[in-house]
Amino acid sequence: MLVARDANCQNWNQVRTEIQQSVQPGRLPPLVVACPDPYIEKWYMADPESFARAVGAGPRLLRRKCQPARYKDVLRQAIRSGGHIPTLGGVEFAREIIQAMDLYRAGQNEPSLRAFLNDCKDQIRRILASG
Repeated sequence: MLVARDANCQNWNQVRTEIQQSVQPGRLPPLVVACPDPYIEKWYMADPESFARAVGAGPRLLRRKCQPARYKDVLRQAIRSGGHIPTLGGVEFAREIIQAMDLYRAGQNEPSLRAFLNDCKDQIRRILASG
């Protein structure tokens, strides 16, 4: 089971732990928590090089700040710079961005993304090992 929630400028690891503790072990399938810090738009831009290949322009890199509109604006502007119209604010390009993304590099750039990827990998290994 996958549960996703933006950290919203809280400590992403704390939010992830709270979600994990709210699920009763054994009653539901294995749990993976996606907790983008601070917002999902930051994950889309975690690998600027691949992002630029996917949409035609790279995002302007930001220092972390707790302003959701700021990340949405940077994503939208990068999509526009690539020659596209972000009709849904840029999220409509999520598939292309993620398909182009170097997940290792993105995870190195974004610790909350790295934790999610590692959790996915661990759960897949558990499922394969159980058989």
